[in-house]
Amino acid sequence: MKTVLAFIILVPSICLGQNISSIYWSYGCDGYIYHFSPEEDKYQIYTKLQVKDKKSGDYYNSYQMTEGQLVKSGKDTYSLINKDMPGKATIDFSDMELAVLSSDQYGQARLWPCDKEKAELLIKEANAHFKVCDKNTLNCTSL
Repeated sequence: MKTVLAFIILVPSICLGQNISSIYWSYGCDGYIYHFSPEEDKYQIYTKLQVKDKKSGDYYNSYQMTEGQLVKSGKDTYSLINKDMPGKATIDFSDMELAVLSSDQYGQARLWPCDKEKAELLIKEANAHFKVCDKNTLNCTSL
């Protein structure tokens, strides 16, 4: 009976904790936001950059986005596939408090869950920016 009771109590928290697509990941949570959607087989990396205008000397925010395919390659591991990313790249969600991103090009990065509201705000700003500027054009201001 104790085992059944413990199972009933823990199942909701286990299920909620394992929903990768409900978590926004980063290693600083202020300029890079990683969002993984296993259900849709895709991932997105939003980047916020502060750029200085050479003529005026003023700073403005510019945004970039990388997106690609997410393919399950192990129990808690996914391969990241993107035509612009050479070599192998994987993300390991064995520890939902600290995901490990590994790539041939950049080595290893440890990602932790970010504040959801701050991450969604950065993504909202980026998507508004992309209505005016191309996704990977650095020298474009949307304001």
